[in-house]
Amino acid sequence: MDRGLFREDLYYRIAVIMIKVPPLRERRDDIPLLVDYFLQKFSKAYRKQIHGIAPGAMDRLVSSPWPGNVRQLQNFLEQAVVLADADVLRERDLFVTDHPAARATAAKGLDIEPGLRLREVERRYILRTLTRVEGSRTQAAKMLGISLRALQYKLKAYMEEDGRLEEEALRVPRAQVARTRMSSMEQA
Repeated sequence: MDRGLFREDLYYRIAVIMIKVPPLRERRDDIPLLVDYFLQKFSKAYRKQIHGIAPGAMDRLVSSPWPGNVRQLQNFLEQAVVLADADVLRERDLFVTDHPAARATAAKGLDIEPGLRLREVERRYILRTLTRVEGSRTQAAKMLGISLRALQYKLKAYMEEDGRLEEEALRVPRAQVARTRMSSMEQA
């Protein structure tokens, strides 16, 4: 308001009750509660069975500065749940760039740079899975633990956003098409 970036009349319209909430770094006791809440929320949303966080990882989360406050913690945990491959998150699952083995695994698999939007991470993971199963959407859906319909919906959304998808991920190899045609001709 002082710099003229916000209309004063609007400020007084929305400033009915002022609640001062200290930053997360001043409320470290809240972090384990928030972690449990977000893990339950994202485990359910992504249909993953994440049962908790290893003690060392929780200590690290509690001691982190969280300049982005609760929203940063929320996004951090959502990404961890999406990429998790075990039922308990370990320090190396959460802090990928700190562990050489995890960095090497990430380098072989997905190209995930810090600050990448979660939707983009999901898109890359789905396309990588499609490439691995040579374009079979049914197999990809099974590997991803989602329904075929959910996968098709996501692919359609990616098409609408990008106007295209990576060709190699969606293309069914010619040999596979030929095998499918041959087997259908044999059945007829």
